[in-house]
Amino acid sequence: NRSDKYTLTHATTVENAISQIKNNPPDIIISDLILPDAEGICLISNTNTIDLIPIVLMTSFGNEEYAVKAIKMGALDYLVKSPEMFNDLPNLVNKFLDNWYIFNRSPFAIFELDQEFNIVYFNKTLFNIFKLKNNTEIAFNTLFFDQSKETIIKHAQNVFQTREYLQFECTLI
Repeated sequence: NRSDKYTLTHATTVENAISQIKNNPPDIIISDLILPDAEGICLISNTNTIDLIPIVLMTSFGNEEYAVKAIKMGALDYLVKSPEMFNDLPNLVNKFLDNWYIFNRSPFAIFELDQEFNIVYFNKTLFNIFKLKNNTEIAFNTLFFDQSKETIIKHAQNVFQTREYLQFECTLI
């Protein structure tokens, strides 16, 4: 159980943030997209901590293309700044940390499909099970090579209606 109290460490540049992360790794990184010396997205690749520390990016300007890019690079989420978002930030942090620990510490392969049944998220366990070299190798057919997309869609629609999750067994060849 986490406390609702957090210690906040402030960095004004990517360079300063990287230094602080190396000296005292935080539980979560919440970074503005635009910083004086670089974009906050640089923290994902420069810290080499994406597997150890969840990173959330935020900006004043919603940009769906950039949000997708950030999440594909490993960001946990992408927030658009607003008074409501800042008021809800402690709850969001709790949710982010809960989800991150579940997804990244689970011994089970976990993935998430969007409404078009494209894979939008998968955990490291799935990545390791399928011995993938990079994120671009993961595709629907990689996971469900012996089942049609229609079959999976039928199962997924049942999940949406009943809220009962399904366990699939996958075989590697």
